[in-house]
Amino acid sequence: MKGRFSFIVPNKHVVAEHAVGSWVPSPRLWTLLCAVFGIGLGLVNLTGWAFDIGAAKSLLPGFPFTQPITAMNAGLVGLSLLFGLQPFPHLSRLSCVPAALVAVLCLLTLIERRTGLSIGIDSWFFPEAVQAQPGRLYPGLMSEVVAWCYLFLSGSLLTKGRASLCWFGVGATTLSLLIAVSTLLAYLFETSPLYGIVGFSSVAIPTALALTVLSLGVLMMPPVEGWVALLVSDTLGGREARRLLPFMLGLPVVINWIAAWSELQGWYSELFLLAAVATCTAALLGGITLWSAQRINAVDSTREYEREQRAAAEEALRQNQKMQALGQMTGGVAHDFNNLLTVMSTTLSMLERPDLPDEKRQQYVAYGRQVTEQAASLTHRLLAFSRQQPLALEVFEVGERIHKLEHILRTSVGQSATLSFILPSQAYWVKADTSQFDVALLNLVINARDAVSAGRGHITVQVYQGIDEGAGSQVAISVTDNGTGIEPAILSRLFEPFFTTKGEGQGTGLGLPQVYGFARQSGGDIHVESEVGKGSCFTLSLPIHSSDSGSGRP
Repeated sequence: MKGRFSFIVPNKHVVAEHAVGSWVPSPRLWTLLCAVFGIGLGLVNLTGWAFDIGAAKSLLPGFPFTQPITAMNAGLVGLSLLFGLQPFPHLSRLSCVPAALVAVLCLLTLIERRTGLSIGIDSWFFPEAVQAQPGRLYPGLMSEVVAWCYLFLSGSLLTKGRASLCWFGVGATTLSLLIAVSTLLAYLFETSPLYGIVGFSSVAIPTALALTVLSLGVLMMPPVEGWVALLVSDTLGGREARRLLPFMLGLPVVINWIAAWSELQGWYSELFLLAAVATCTAALLGGITLWSAQRINAVDSTREYEREQRAAAEEALRQNQKMQALGQMTGGVAHDFNNLLTVMSTTLSMLERPDLPDEKRQQYVAYGRQVTEQAASLTHRLLAFSRQQPLALEVFEVGERIHKLEHILRTSVGQSATLSFILPSQAYWVKADTSQFDVALLNLVINARDAVSAGRGHITVQVYQGIDEGAGSQVAISVTDNGTGIEPAILSRLFEPFFTTKGEGQGTGLGLPQVYGFARQSGGDIHVESEVGKGSCFTLSLPIHSSDSGSGRP
């Protein structure tokens, strides 16, 4: 069975569930509560018209009534929200039916009000009770602003979930919310000119309250879109926005209400109250700004600390990976040192002979010096692997670097397999950390050594021009073996840190992850081809530093 594995990190477009703070319900629960409120308030208003209960029509005595058509719209929007929350597609699609009915009622209302055409929509529900209302030109009709608001909500419900119309749904519902909240504030401040003007005339308190709650329900209905998605998200911006929102929205309302109430009581002049409101608002915004700056500084300090900790952990992991590779080399290096020491001991014994001719003595001295230099060279190579230092990018030629590593690679393989090199005549220059390159190549060769049968294995290290995959020319360094191959189930986990198929104490699972990490940090990739029972081929691809595919040093 043959499998190919290309280990590529995907773009992390994380689609997380919207998580909100403890003081805000989840979007789904919020929508459900708003739907129940709209249906309940609509039923209460309609009950008031059916049984002539004034309190059910206006909630407060002396205020305008909520008209039957308006109450019907509130219930229909709530019903649409309720259907939209259903997990079954055939039920969720029914949300369009009540939303479409709301749109029809609103359009008919606007046509009758704007054209004067008597459609008779105001006599559809409870005609006798509706016509008995004094002082109304259109006794049973919604006001224009209410009709527009419900039309916005119905349009948003009908386009919910369509990405191309997201801006319309969020914008229309937000406008409806602002109009409804403005009406409620007008009642709170007793500002009759606002809810007495054309369009706002006779907007009842239950109507404004229903529009406010239902607008929030539509905005929070999944899928949550626009600015609401940021507000309810579990991101840093979402959490900070939820902390600031009560102060930004609540305190200005409280300050202005106190000022308006003080003016009505005649305690202060209008100009003084305007100055006081401006001062309080400036102090509020200044305090929020300073608090936000403090929070940002705290977050920045935390991120800097986490960045330092992550850098230290990455450096420790790199050092651990080096130590693992060094440990794999220990057996072969000890054998080499033993051979060198044996030669040195024999040379010293020969030099101790008093009858040794001067010519032979000089030869043995030169030979001893050569053996000492070989031992020193081997020691230097070991220190290069084990020393602790940060990543240092430099330009080097791949074939030349591998040629310098040949002795260490052969020592690491030992008698387990034959090791051959196929190096090109042309130069391929790359920009990477030479120490990490050495460790990566050593890890690949050791991995191949462990996969072959002792004494019958063959490993080939080859350098060639890689395939251009759109990221520029690449040089490929392949390590091929005739070992046991890799099972398909294991292929997907090869580069997981600490994953190993070796026995306890024989591997730490850090070798191949080091190769992958080096490849990605250097702008390259690592590919694996394997066939069970025939062997494997690991190909490390690195971008060529020179635009010219390498006739000389860049």
